[in-house]
Amino acid sequence: MKKLLIILLLFALSSTVWAQYSLPVEEEEERIPWNQRLRFGGGLGLSFGNITMVDISPRVSYMLHPRWFTGVGGSYLYYKNNYYNYSTSIYGVSAFTNYALIQNLSDVLPLGDGAGSLILYAEVSALNMDPEMDFTQIRNERFWLWQPLAGAGLKLPAGKRSYALILFLYNFNEKVYSPTRNPVISVSLMF
Repeated sequence: MKKLLIILLLFALSSTVWAQYSLPVEEEEERIPWNQRLRFGGGLGLSFGNITMVDISPRVSYMLHPRWFTGVGGSYLYYKNNYYNYSTSIYGVSAFTNYALIQNLSDVLPLGDGAGSLILYAEVSALNMDPEMDFTQIRNERFWLWQPLAGAGLKLPAGKRSYALILFLYNFNEKVYSPTRNPVISVSLMF
């Protein structure tokens, strides 16, 4: 009898807690047109020195839910290594998703209105590499390098629909010839 009472009490408490987080009916029924769910943008990366890199990465994302975005992107990377007097072009595609773990940081920290969101981020990218980039094998043709990335970051508002993403990611397939090293820090703008 005591176990049954405890189970019923836990069930009642969990139902009450869950009900506090459900959306009002008006917000659930509100539909945002598909063209207002689209965001365009991307990133630009520059690195100069003995290794020079210029990265141009356009992106398109779609809002599945006010907390959840997913999208695709492309990338072009110019790579030059002065140690070996070598330069090449790397290009690729990616698919990504991000979810706002905390949608408004000002709800949990005293940062003021419009502080942004704390997001979880995941991406898989495929980069087409020059065979000379792979120092571990002799290759005759360009090859694909798959890079699964995951991490967290900040989504900072930059207008009514636009925002900046500052991401701290980990590359789970880092190779000696990977153009980026762990940890990967990425900044992009979306409009």
